[in-house]
Amino acid sequence: MRASMIGSTDIPDWCMTEVGLPYDQAALPVPEQWGKLLLHSPMQFVDKVQAPVLLLIGEEDRRVPPKQGLEYYRALRSRGIPTRMLQYPSDNHALSSVEAEADGFMNIALWLLQHLK
Repeated sequence: MRASMIGSTDIPDWCMTEVGLPYDQAALPVPEQWGKLLLHSPMQFVDKVQAPVLLLIGEEDRRVPPKQGLEYYRALRSRGIPTRMLQYPSDNHALSSVEAEADGFMNIALWLLQHLK
């Protein structure tokens, strides 16, 4: 979630440059920059989502806070978008444990089979 993770990610430079803002490691964004970041947040476009969404969330993710995935999930569900969220309690952003990889791949395949008819 691009801009929505700016305050709690280890890659704020990526968030800033993705929305066309300069990045200064020594300074926090000014209010106008925060506003521009918010305008690019996926949460700002949740009402335009029409496709089914499958979210895979590592509960130990320090790059994208799991709470953001949960908020996105709830917002999509409240709008009637077919949405499923899989949570992996012991995994981080990469979802690289054997269990998470196997479960994730299987559930992605099943999701695609179900929704790409």
